[in-house]
Amino acid sequence: MKSEKNISKLTPEEWTAFLNGERGTETFSGEETSEMREMQEAWELSGTVFSHSAADPDKAWAKLNKQLDKTPQPAEQPTRRLFRRVMQYAATILVLVALGVTGYWLSRPKQPVTSQWVVQQSVVQPTVIKQVTLPDGTIVSLNADSRIEYPESFSGQKRTVKLVGEAFFDVHHDALHPFIIETEGAEIEVLGTSFNVSAYPGKEKVEVNVRTGTVRLVSTRKKGKQAEEILPAGQRGWVNLSDGSTSSQLGVAPNYLSWVNKDIRFKNTPLSEVFGVLENTYHVKVEGANAHIDTLRYTADFEKQNLDFIVDVIGRTLNLKVSKTDDGIVFAMKK
Repeated sequence: MKSEKNISKLTPEEWTAFLNGERGTETFSGEETSEMREMQEAWELSGTVFSHSAADPDKAWAKLNKQLDKTPQPAEQPTRRLFRRVMQYAATILVLVALGVTGYWLSRPKQPVTSQWVVQQSVVQPTVIKQVTLPDGTIVSLNADSRIEYPESFSGQKRTVKLVGEAFFDVHHDALHPFIIETEGAEIEVLGTSFNVSAYPGKEKVEVNVRTGTVRLVSTRKKGKQAEEILPAGQRGWVNLSDGSTSSQLGVAPNYLSWVNKDIRFKNTPLSEVFGVLENTYHVKVEGANAHIDTLRYTADFEKQNLDFIVDVIGRTLNLKVSKTDDGIVFAMKK
């Protein structure tokens, strides 16, 4: 048996090339050639085939040990010692390959994660407000004829959802990941706060009423200089969809949450606005028979009352006739 000193000069790459059939013995020295032929015989006897795609050192050790256990003794003892040396080299080579494969998978560019978007939509006349809990813990209450779209999980720097209609948001605070609501003509950005967004199709504006925290309202229709409003708690703002301009006003709309809590307050309010609040709260069309009725003013508070009761009180107070039709409720002057 030759000294192991000469064999140890060979690199793992040279061993791999030889055992894989990529390099012949003619490229080695005389002493190396004799040793390499013995190694090849032992390698083939062990039944081991080198493969980059199957770099499994543990499996190689187990397979070689199994072959060694079947080897007759003591006549073939020198071959057994040679097997041990093959086993050491084979394991070393396979470990190097396994490390290379692992390094490749860890260092390769990460592919963007795509999430399926979920759509939640309320019914036309909900008896109970529909609530949706988003993946980050944000709670959203949806008004009638409204829908919200959001991913199954938030990824990236922003938490983005899409809203059509009206919803009240109680946003989970996360300073590192702003919460973004996209609507037609507007974008609302917050960190953690509660507020109401009304963005029904066909309306003249997108309106935001802030209950707690601070909201940034941005027009996405304004060309040139960006139009935006910073809205603190107790303030409202809106985007005019006709020209993309933004405006704000100190104080929230008196009944912006009536559709949630059914608490309604009118103070010298034109009936045209009264009708609008009732429609948005109870989802039944309410109107005056002529323009004069729309200009009448009304003052009253209603706490968690049904629509029939409120309509009857308004009619009696203003001496108006109330008619129910297939289209809704109509107020008219008495003859």
